[in-house]
Amino acid sequence: MSDISLLSRLRQARAGRFSHVGQPLTLSGGALLSLGVLALLEDFAARAHWINEVKFPPAGEILLETGHLLHQGQLLTPLADTLSHWLMALLIAIALGFALGVAIGTQRWLSFWLTPLIEFIRPVPSTALIPLVILSIGADAAGAVFLTVFGTLWQVLPLFIDGSRRLDPMALDVARAYRLPRLTFFLYIRLPTLWATLKTAIRIGGAAALVLCISMEYLAGINGIGKEVSVAYSGENYLRMYACVVVTLLLSVGMNLALSLWRAKGQSGAS
Repeated sequence: MSDISLLSRLRQARAGRFSHVGQPLTLSGGALLSLGVLALLEDFAARAHWINEVKFPPAGEILLETGHLLHQGQLLTPLADTLSHWLMALLIAIALGFALGVAIGTQRWLSFWLTPLIEFIRPVPSTALIPLVILSIGADAAGAVFLTVFGTLWQVLPLFIDGSRRLDPMALDVARAYRLPRLTFFLYIRLPTLWATLKTAIRIGGAAALVLCISMEYLAGINGIGKEVSVAYSGENYLRMYACVVVTLLLSVGMNLALSLWRAKGQSGAS
């Protein structure tokens, strides 16, 4: 009976690991399948002249234009600019959110004074700061990074504040009993608790940062995929515009899938 129960537990653990890793793949596959069906319907409607085929070219032609632009390398530089803006802004936002979240979550006086200020600033959209940023910083990479950090920080900061307040009561009692130094307490008790919060913050912040970054490039004319969409739209080159949108879609799906797999792998390893 013990061998049978051991085998059943091993099978359940293995099934749990596959379910953790397989769920992001299933969701991403389902999303791409749904988009594929919509693309087929749009292609048929455009070729049947049910919709304006100038402003809404057939999906097949859009995919051909996307492949043509990628093959010629015309979108590689804008794509690299967008990725560099996104990665730099995400790292800065995560670092600031982690530091501020731990400080506010562990210090009551900081929470008392800063929580009203945070709740007041959080609803302010990043797009409202575009004129001020262009005048003070400029319509360049620094401006894109600043605006993206500003918008992403308010997405991840509440996660770190809440995560820093969640501690294992038993571990907390042990730390008090042994009178652990603050640095030791932070490294061995508080930091492992924040690891799951960090993964969630990177996933949520990564998606928000990518949307904000491309939006800033589009609205402020900063070099990147967003600017390519804006220029193509202004020149009524709708085929190129939708090709840039397809590249943006593939980039966002790939980034979300990679972060979801990373988070799921950690969950399966912990289980």
